[in-house]
Amino acid sequence: MYGLRRSIFLFFVGLLSLALCVNFVLVYRSTWSHTRAQVERQLHAGWQVFGNELNARRQAQTAMAGLITQDFGLRSEIATFSDRANVESLRVVLDNFRQRSSADLALATDASGKVLAATDARFASGSLFRLPVGPNAGQQDMLQVRDDRLYHVFVTPIYAPAPNLIGWFVLGFAQSDETTRHLSDLTGLQVSFVQRQGRQMRVLASSLDRADRDSLQMLDWPRPRVARALQADDQLLYAAPLQGPDGDLDVVLQRSLSEAMQGYRPLFWQLTLMAGVTLGLTVLGAFFIAGSVSRPLSELARYVRRLGSGDYAAAPPPPSRGEVQELFAEFDTMRQAIAERESQIAYAAYHDPLTGLPNRLRFQQWLQDGIAAQPQQAAAVVVLGLNHFKDINDTLGHHSGDRVLQQIAQRLLAQQRPQDRVARFSGDAFVILLSGVERHEVLALGLHYKQVLDQPVVIENIAMTVNAAMGIGLYPEHAENPATLLQRAEIAMYVAKEKRLPCALYSHQQNRYSLLRLSLMSELCGAIERGELVLHYQPKLDLKLQRITGVECLVRWQHPVHGLIFPDDFIPLAEQTGNIRYLTLWAIRTALAQCARWRQQGMELMMAVNISSVDLQDPALIGNVADALAASGLTADSLWLEVTESAVMHDIDKAVELLGGLRQRGVRLAIDDYGTGYSSMAQLKRLPVQEMKIDKSFVMDLTHNEDDAIIVRSTIELGHNMGLSLVAEGVESEEIIQLLSRYGCDIAQGYWIARPMAAEAFEHWWRQRMSERPDKAERA
Repeated sequence: MYGLRRSIFLFFVGLLSLALCVNFVLVYRSTWSHTRAQVERQLHAGWQVFGNELNARRQAQTAMAGLITQDFGLRSEIATFSDRANVESLRVVLDNFRQRSSADLALATDASGKVLAATDARFASGSLFRLPVGPNAGQQDMLQVRDDRLYHVFVTPIYAPAPNLIGWFVLGFAQSDETTRHLSDLTGLQVSFVQRQGRQMRVLASSLDRADRDSLQMLDWPRPRVARALQADDQLLYAAPLQGPDGDLDVVLQRSLSEAMQGYRPLFWQLTLMAGVTLGLTVLGAFFIAGSVSRPLSELARYVRRLGSGDYAAAPPPPSRGEVQELFAEFDTMRQAIAERESQIAYAAYHDPLTGLPNRLRFQQWLQDGIAAQPQQAAAVVVLGLNHFKDINDTLGHHSGDRVLQQIAQRLLAQQRPQDRVARFSGDAFVILLSGVERHEVLALGLHYKQVLDQPVVIENIAMTVNAAMGIGLYPEHAENPATLLQRAEIAMYVAKEKRLPCALYSHQQNRYSLLRLSLMSELCGAIERGELVLHYQPKLDLKLQRITGVECLVRWQHPVHGLIFPDDFIPLAEQTGNIRYLTLWAIRTALAQCARWRQQGMELMMAVNISSVDLQDPALIGNVADALAASGLTADSLWLEVTESAVMHDIDKAVELLGGLRQRGVRLAIDDYGTGYSSMAQLKRLPVQEMKIDKSFVMDLTHNEDDAIIVRSTIELGHNMGLSLVAEGVESEEIIQLLSRYGCDIAQGYWIARPMAAEAFEHWWRQRMSERPDKAERA
């Protein structure tokens, strides 16, 4: 019995000892293999994360550069660039965009690639970049080494409009050690950018410390033609080539195997200790030890293999006791950490951090996937852009503005239909994808989401009503490409904002209007110098004397491509760009010069020229008018300046001051389009004007509309009581002339008398009128 027990004891002790040794070796080999495989997978995953991060940055910076090149100020600066006169102004504009995009460099070139201005003096000369060529040249990005620094450069063409290439806009982002440390935090790996020139290799930027960086430069390994995994001593590397114009550029991801294995040293000590304790307690229960150790280790091996295969959702083995449980807990902690990190990376890439809504990138994927899955099914994109959101930020602060956005996002989610998708489009805009809808249903569904703004938003105990403009783009009617469809829905939203409409459906006319507007805006600056602007003259008939006493000067743009352009199409652009001051001064000088020539021919006429609200803010206007009168040799009473009600009301105090200065110098003043503005009698009587012009909207239907007749008659009586002469615009019939005469109106102007004409046509009309009415020739 004793021998049998001893045999059994020795047998189980030997068997258990062998099993422990084998298990120890298997665990060590499995851990080593798993660690190596895990590091390799981490390298591959890190490369994918690195690629996704690089692509995300490329998309974000390309989109930013594309938006910047749409900026009017930048295009205007480049379009009007002349030698060194505009360098500083352009540099200020570039530096503003550099700061907004968090770039390290911003520069602009002309169409040939010559640098016009740069925020960094080292880039301010020469042709530094390879620019795309051809009629369809578009954006490109490149890596460039400059002064031992690596830059990620985005080159974007500037059109005004396409295909009129006027220059290139360049944004540069330095790839520094800080950049590599950020990438290292994302990937969990060491990241380095290296440059090869022949057999020499240098590290441009790296998350490694100085010693490891020097070791990396000393490694001798062939440059990969494609991304591939390598091993150098204790290091596992993943090297991938990058394109660079100044040499061969590689990115290197690496991880030390010994460093990765350090986390398992406590495990090996625990296994050793567990083996000793187990051997010491063999007498008390060899079978118990065999069952309690071999079974958990087998489960651990299976668990490790599942983790090694990338199954981070695998449930840990059933809990046990002692060191095995601690070992299981370490593995489970590692699994949770890796799974959480990957989940955070994926979430951050596709969601807006403020509202928690999917971001624009995720929305584009939805749109792309939806179109690809059901290309024949109609869909719609609705963009909701908040009106005056900047006022909320400026008044209550950006924190309050963020809370407004969060509340609106929550309301949109509450209204979301199961088949729709809601995302945050940009700073103050949200976008909604309506799937499987018919055209006639889109507006009702858009209003279904827009009604979230009907209830006030309460921030800091302040109830605010937030309005929004809604733009709609339809698939496939307006575009078949997701990016184009989004762009056109956004265009419709901006049209709704501009026209103060609650909703706008995209139309092709909106896009063409935008292109024409951009073209005219860039060309208007040189139109005066090129002699493309002309004045047309519309006569003004004195109803009491029955003779022509003056003309109103109306500017026209004789565009070499678009033909004759009327003021409504380019005067607002001139006011936006500030060119209205030069246009007004040109009109005054041209009108006075023409008046002087006509008076030499016996045509005693007064000239009326329109001025805008921008002119009323220009203190130099008085001096410019005086200089123009002196140059023409005419007296000040030869010139009438007409200003609209709305222009005066823009800044009544400043307008009164400037108009008073003109009146003191003898210039005659008139209020134009009276009745369409928002002035009161108290404000009107402050203006030093001598004439009031009744808007044509009240005159054209005077003989058929009793309300218009009452307004015109009372306005004439009011003006006369204030000592003003009255001019009626929009006279288009003899009956209106007779009615105005009975009302006591002083002057009439309109198509019945004559349309606006060029100078030569007006002279011919004048002579013909005088020949037909010789009784008026002497007075004329």
